[in-house]
This record gives sequence, C-alpha cells and structure tokens, in this order.
Amino acid sequence: MPSGRHPHALGLSAPDRPTAWIVNGLEGLVVLFSTLLELGLRVPGDISLLTIGSDPMLSCFRPAISHYSTPHRSLALAMARMIRAHLQAPPSTPVLKLLQTEFVPGGSVGRAP
Repeated sequence: MPSGRHPHALGLSAPDRPTAWIVNGLEGLVVLFSTLLELGLRVPGDISLLTIGSDPMLSCFRPAISHYSTPHRSLALAMARMIRAHLQAPPSTPVLKLLQTEFVPGGSVGRAP
C-alpha cells in the first residue's frame, strides 16, 4: 500500500470492495494483510490474496499466502545454463529467458463471488 494512503481510499471498507488483491513484494503484503485484519476482513472469506515469489515468510501467514513461484531447482538449472552459454560465447545483446512458474496453494484464495 503506498505510503500515506488510507484503507478507505483504497476501497477496502466499501460495500463493493475488491474481491482479490495481487500483491508484489513481502512488505506490501504485510501492510495489506494487517490492514485487512484491522478492518475485520477475513482472508480468504472476504478477500483473496495472491503474490508472486518464493519467500519462506509466505507460509508464516495464517492462512498461508497462495503464490506463483519458479521452483528453485528449475531456476538454478536455468541460471547455470545461461552462465555456461555466456562463458562459451558472450552475446552482444542482452538475453531474455522465460521461466515458467507454478501455483503454490496456500489457502489465501477463496471462491469467486
């Protein structure tokens, strides 16, 4: 949540509030989660939360935060291949690679209304 923004300004206390939030970053997730608790909103009963990443803290929330993550082994293998290719023949332009993510259910995503 941006600094200085009040939960009411984000529509969290409105009757037609969002049904889900996709949050990038642990800091924003902590702020949003605590704001939801202060407002008496339940995750996932009233609002669903989803993030991208593999921070171990995601499992410390109650409920644990559902997220999309690249498996560590796949990420390590892809990085090793890219480093090896770079050492054998450094590219003259930046190289873009697509890494697939997988959904890790944590309990923070409820049914759509």
